[in-house]
Amino acid sequence: MIALLLSQNLALPAYTQSNQAVDVANHAFWKRDYKTAKDSVSQLLLDSKLDVKLRSRCLVNRSICEAQLEQWEEARKDSAEALKLAAPGSLTEADAAMVQARLLILDGKTDKARLMYEKAIGIISKLQGKWCADLAPFYEGLAACDLIEKNYIEAERNYREVAQLDFLKYGPDDTHLAWALMSLASVERQLNRVELAKTLFKKVFWNFRHQNEERIRGEHKDDPNQDDIAQALRHHMYGTVGGYRNQNCGLDFVKDGIPAEVLAAAPVLREKTFDNWFKERVGRERAPGLAFFNPNRPLKGLIVAVHGLGLYSGAYTAFGERIQKEGYGLVSFDVRGFGSYRNDEVTQKLDLLAAVSDIQRILSEMRSDYPEIPLILLGESMGGAIVLRIASESPGLVDAVISSVPSGSRYQARKTAFKVALKFLNQKHEQFDVGSTVVKQATADMDLRDMWEGDSQMRMKLSPSELLNFQNFMSDNVKAATKISKTPVIIFQGFSDNLVKPMGTLAIYQAIPNKDKDMIFIGRAEHLIFEEGQFDEVIFRGVLEWINRHAVAHAFAKPAQANAK
Repeated sequence: MIALLLSQNLALPAYTQSNQAVDVANHAFWKRDYKTAKDSVSQLLLDSKLDVKLRSRCLVNRSICEAQLEQWEEARKDSAEALKLAAPGSLTEADAAMVQARLLILDGKTDKARLMYEKAIGIISKLQGKWCADLAPFYEGLAACDLIEKNYIEAERNYREVAQLDFLKYGPDDTHLAWALMSLASVERQLNRVELAKTLFKKVFWNFRHQNEERIRGEHKDDPNQDDIAQALRHHMYGTVGGYRNQNCGLDFVKDGIPAEVLAAAPVLREKTFDNWFKERVGRERAPGLAFFNPNRPLKGLIVAVHGLGLYSGAYTAFGERIQKEGYGLVSFDVRGFGSYRNDEVTQKLDLLAAVSDIQRILSEMRSDYPEIPLILLGESMGGAIVLRIASESPGLVDAVISSVPSGSRYQARKTAFKVALKFLNQKHEQFDVGSTVVKQATADMDLRDMWEGDSQMRMKLSPSELLNFQNFMSDNVKAATKISKTPVIIFQGFSDNLVKPMGTLAIYQAIPNKDKDMIFIGRAEHLIFEEGQFDEVIFRGVLEWINRHAVAHAFAKPAQANAK
């Protein structure tokens, strides 16, 4: 399908393609190399002879790069200046308004953010038409304002607009549509449209699974018997009871309201020129979960993994690649506020209670799709606390829990609490660097530190309000543990951990009333045990044996208990 590309007007820009800085900046921006793009635009802005039109465009472009790099204060300054200089009704004004709107949401000023988003949408709709598919990020910001203010009727209308535009641009099976439908499904639940929400979520889950299926098939492209590989992978990825049939769930709802001529035509898109940069939704190109399945082995069980603070789903890559060889599938999910969620106006904020609900919803879907195999929860640090909370609230969804360093009892906790309190009093929404301190306490391995801090998917900055949310959640770990009466649990703690106190983890273990529980102290281990490839073969073999003995036995005991009743 060929897209229809639109420019703001047919007049030539104030610069030409011979301008090397523009060429470099434009090439870098559309490849999402925002640092290089920003540096190149900064070079342009050194020219004192720039006219007002080009200067305003340069300023908004630099602010877009800064926003993508989460350099919020720089983005605030540049977008404000661009907004003053921009011609009324121009794309430059619309794009500057969008950056300002995003900053206002971060500041908690959704009423003002709404006005900015509405202004930007009005300008672009007038210049490029209502069905310009690149309006989707603007409508998503507007919908976020509605959702934050609990105006669910308007939120539904705007999120549906996002879904329709993403459908036009990316097609029915892309992750962009899945993200839009996930937001729409959450609003439908608030409106008590439970069945519609369930239908939309089935499509969300299908699209995310499909991306992982395509990736794994590519990894096995040289294997013989490709038909057998495809059939086995479909069984592993979508479950044994027809999850693959959910491919078209909710699509009629999405397409309803899109004019026939729009559906039949190529999508209308903004041209990829210097005059058309806008703040895109980075992260929407990938699913918030990473799956590992070996289609050459029968599926013995499924592990759902939850990462720690600052990390993301990729932290379990090494463990997933290793355990799939033993016949277990592993799906690692991003937690709200991290990984692929970082560019969403709503879910970019750490909210651990909402994260628990997210994973419970995923587990419920998986339990329906995989009724005959055990489901095991694995979590480390923050993730270890989350999986314990799920086991305490929804024991019927999981067959076993592996929780590593789940305690909120931390070294230097008073110093951190004092720092957070001061920041909270001054600006509770302003993010500051906490990751560097966490990394230094978590490991003395310089290579691991460099990898951790250098990975662009990692999140190193949190706001005081988010850190309070984190600590309040972690403080309830012992209370949650007292409710785990049936699910087998094994807890791991590194005795060389300089971040989490071993005695705090021991207290959680002691609070679990279920007698089918184990705790392993590893003298040589630091904070990370299962993430970032920090496990060794001894640890791996130990946990594998525990899974084989506990999870499988527990899963097959359930039907017998049900029949006995």
